[in-house]
Parts: sequence; structure tokens; C-alpha cells
Amino acid sequence: MNSECNISFIDIMRISLIRKRIIKNYLSISDLKNLSQTCQWMNYLVNNENVSRKMVWYNDMPHMKIHVPGHGFFKPLGKNNLNGVIFEKEDRYPFFLKEKKKFNKEIINIGDCICLSVENSTGNLRDKDNKIVVNKLSSEINNICKIRKYAITLRFMEYCFYNDFIIIHILSYLKHSNIKSIHIPLHSLMFGSQKYNGLKEDIFEGFNQLNEIVLFSSPAINAITTFVKNRTIINHIFKAFSKVKNATLVFRDLGCDYNSITDYIHMILEIAVKYEIKIKWDITSTFEFFNAKRNVNCSIINCNHFPLQKFVSSFSVNITNIDSFFNVKENLIYMENLETLKLKIYVSDFKMKLLNRNCEEFSLKNCKKLKKIILDFKSSSIELETEILHNDLKYLASLMPESVEKLELHNCYELTREVTEVISKYMPNIKVIIANNVSYSDYDSLESFKNLLAYISRNNVFIKIPNTVQLLAVGNVKKLSFLNDPPLNEKQVNEYSKRFSKKLSNNKDDYIFFNNIYQWDMYKNLLLNNFITF
Repeated sequence: MNSECNISFIDIMRISLIRKRIIKNYLSISDLKNLSQTCQWMNYLVNNENVSRKMVWYNDMPHMKIHVPGHGFFKPLGKNNLNGVIFEKEDRYPFFLKEKKKFNKEIINIGDCICLSVENSTGNLRDKDNKIVVNKLSSEINNICKIRKYAITLRFMEYCFYNDFIIIHILSYLKHSNIKSIHIPLHSLMFGSQKYNGLKEDIFEGFNQLNEIVLFSSPAINAITTFVKNRTIINHIFKAFSKVKNATLVFRDLGCDYNSITDYIHMILEIAVKYEIKIKWDITSTFEFFNAKRNVNCSIINCNHFPLQKFVSSFSVNITNIDSFFNVKENLIYMENLETLKLKIYVSDFKMKLLNRNCEEFSLKNCKKLKKIILDFKSSSIELETEILHNDLKYLASLMPESVEKLELHNCYELTREVTEVISKYMPNIKVIIANNVSYSDYDSLESFKNLLAYISRNNVFIKIPNTVQLLAVGNVKKLSFLNDPPLNEKQVNEYSKRFSKKLSNNKDDYIFFNNIYQWDMYKNLLLNNFITF
């Protein structure tokens, strides 16, 4: 007598022993997240399962090389020598995947980013030959991207300045379903019109999730060659980009000779505004804040560098003395769309020094979009001045708007409950704290933060983790002599494991704890920027 037995995957996953075996040996955290989304019952099973796994993170940097044997660097090919072009691919990722199967670790790509470098030494090619090279190169890069389906950022590294115009051609042929941000070297847009002959109309057609282009630069922009102010190609590119949803253009790391390309940047801004593209300016180095001609810092209001201060979304600056703090104060109050502020502080007791100068009251309360504050105390003698450090920290906190949700602290020690209460008073909506070389004198110091959802520390400290915390990451990095805490011990690991059902760790004694598998992508993004690094 024949009988049929219909067993669903849910039925299989209901069996505890089988479920644990499948989760342990075959499914990554991302797989589990996807599985939890299939139905309510599967979400319950996956989220309530204890998962403990080793992890490893790495920087993904494939390299493509195009060259012709026997030809000097950048020498043009003969008309019939295209068959001599050699494409070499340096990519360790497939080997890494094989290793993954052996030791079953959670593999995390730093930044979820493909950092791609293209070395093109073919010299000048005819248009039809250039198209053949672009097609071949694009095919190889698409293969690279195909096995990196979870990447969300594609960054073209600066490698071969003379021929980087090929990057724009390559983009026209690439496809990836998850890439949200593409980083392009600014000089790849700076060649004559003839270099872009044959460029497709819809350059970004292959990126259906794209919403951000980041333009970055380097000293090479002036050291190697002069640039061409090519309005036609800029218009072509940003007209195509304006078709994507929530298109955003970000300027970042503009290089040491920013003054010489000011007009070029203004042209890009003008075209981006014309196509209603959102613009952000990440000022991440002090040169962008410096007037070399007068050898003084200049105001955002009257400096040619910043005619449109409303675009500044991220600002990083060194506070080396009281004068530099004055200058920062004068400029920050005009950055109405500022989202991230990083202060590297090389001077101590500056509140008292400001009072001695009878300075006017200063506040950032008008920066209502400010979400993240980074305070990095760099003074070499600060270890001996706990009270001064605490006073400076409390003073800076008093300047901040209530909109701040992320607080990152570097080189702060012996923080008391009184200090954290003051911080929380002025920034009551803090949801994330990132700590690097931070210690506490009171066990309950973090209890001041009533809305804290994530605590990320690059060093282990014995402190009470508030019940509101949903993500806990503890590293094993020590840089300052006063931090002598060992890595998490067995008792701590067991304690956190009882509270959090998901645990990741590596051979360096770095640990990540959380519960909600559905939030893994958000957690990972937060960790990739603040915890998972080389």
C-alpha cells in the first residue's frame, strides 16, 4: 500500500535538533534574516533560536589590470594589435568562499563595499577598439560583482590617473541589484569630450537601488595633469543620475589643491541643482577650511571655498588652540544642514580659557539636523587631568542640540554618573554610544541614557548595560596605558549570552551580541562604520 507523506520546510524547522543543525552548519546571519521574513512562524523560530558563531571580516579590493606585453606604459596600440591586450584579474574572494565552507564562519566585508581598482595602460585607442576593451572589462567586473551580491557600495579606487575616464564608460555596462552608493574619483570626469565618445545615455541603468554618488579627489588632480572643465559630460552624467529615486550627490575628500578646482566644483553644483539632486558636502580634512594665501582660517561666509554652506552635512576639524575654536564657532552656526560633527581636541580646559577672554555665549542649538557627535580628546597630558577632561566634556555637551542620537567618544576615562547625567540632560535622545578608549568610575554610568539602544565599545569595561540596549559590541583594543581591562571573560560572555540570543566572535576576542535577526542589516551597517575595522 502506497502512502504519501507531505512535509514542509516549516515542519522540518520545528524539529529542534534538525533546526539547530541547519542553522549551525548551513545558514549565515543574512540567510537567517531572509528566512525569518518568509512567515510569522519562521520569524518566531529563528529569532528565538540561540545562535553562536565565529566571524571574520576583511577588506574587499579586487584589481583589474589591462596591458600589452612589450609596450611601454601608456604607449598607443597599433591598429591591428587589439588581440594583444591582456586582462588580468587579481581577486582572492573565490578562495575565501571556499574557506568559508571549511570553517563555517560569518564572513563580513568591511563597509559592505567593493573597492575596485582598474589599471589601464593601453594608451590611446580608437573609439571602436575602446568599446571592445570596455565591454571586456565590464564583463569581468560584472563577474566580480555577481559573487558579491550583498555589497551596497561600489568604490572605484584611484590608480591610473591618465586613463580613469574609462570608469564612466564601465558604469554604463555594470549591473548590481543591491548597490546603493557609487564612489567615483573626481578626475574621471575631467577629460576632454572625445574621451567620452560613445557613452550610453542612461549610465546607471544597471543599478536599480542606486541613490548616491560620492565624488572624491587627491593631490594627483593637479600634480599629474591639467583638467578640462567639461560641462557637456557633467550634464550628461547628472541628467542620467537625476532619474534615480532620492538622488544624492556627496563631495568628500577633495584633495590638497581644492582651491584650484573651485570653479569646477561650482559647475558641478550648478548642474546638480538644475536637476534637483540633493547635495551633501563632507568636510573631512582641515585643508578645506584653510585659506593658504593669507595663511589664516577663513569664514564660511566670505571664503570662496564655501559659497553654499547649506550643503555641508559632515564637518571634521582639529581644535589645536582657542583661536581655532573661535573660527569653528563662527562657521558652525551657518551650517543649517549639518548632520555629523567631529572635533579632534588637542587643547584642554578650553572652557576656562574662553571665560578668561570674555567670549560671547556659543551654542549649536540651531543645528536641528545634527544627529552624530564625535569627540576625540587628543591632549597627551590629559590622563593626569581627569577633572578638566570631565569639565570640557560637560561643556561641549551643553552646546549640543537635543536632536543628537549618536555619541562617539575617544580617550575619555573614569566617567562618573554625574558626567553622564549632564551629557544626557543636553542630549536626551542618544540612542547609540560608540566608545574607544573609554572607562567608567561608576558601574551604573550608562543608566543615564534612557533611550540607549546600542552600545559599541572597542575595549572591554566592567559596566552595567541598560535593559534598553538591543545591540552590544565589545572589542579587545587597548591604546592607552590606563585601560588594563582584559577581554571579555567567560562569566561576562555567559551573562550576555543569557540576555542576547545571537552571538558573534572572532579569534581576537571581539564580541557582538543582539536578539532581533530582522535588524541584522541595520546592526551590521552600524558596526561596519564603528567597530569592524582592520
